[in-house]
Amino acid sequence: MTLLKNEATYVEMNLKIKNKLDEIKKEWFEKINSLVSMSRDLDKLPEVQVLLLSYRHQLTDYCYGDLAKGNISAKSIYEKNKKACMLDSKTNFDFKLNTEKERFIVIDADIRIIDEMLDMFEAQTYFVRESIKLLDNLGYSVKSRIEMYKIMNGDGH
Repeated sequence: MTLLKNEATYVEMNLKIKNKLDEIKKEWFEKINSLVSMSRDLDKLPEVQVLLLSYRHQLTDYCYGDLAKGNISAKSIYEKNKKACMLDSKTNFDFKLNTEKERFIVIDADIRIIDEMLDMFEAQTYFVRESIKLLDNLGYSVKSRIEMYKIMNGDGH
């Protein structure tokens, strides 16, 4: 017996969220990989610098905008369902639970689907933050290459 109402809806929702997050992750992986390849060409470094800043801004907006809203929504759904399950668990079991700890174990098992949703958002947030760090490091690398080029060509000190 499950205490979670509309479990199938949450399974379907998780699948849609996973597919959308995977699609976004793939898109950003391709953009960043392309940028790294471009950074090997000295003539494209100015373009790389512009794209770096643009991508960093877009990822930051995504991380603290849409992704944060999704994470907050998932946490809200989790808490709402956990409370509902707590109330239902007092009367809706076919067997007797002796302790509060036993109730929590059963409830946590029931809402694992929603917990998976939270895990997906946390993993996506980690991916975005690491991508931002990668862009920052690439930016320093590009800046160093430009400075080295200027020194080698006598354009600056």
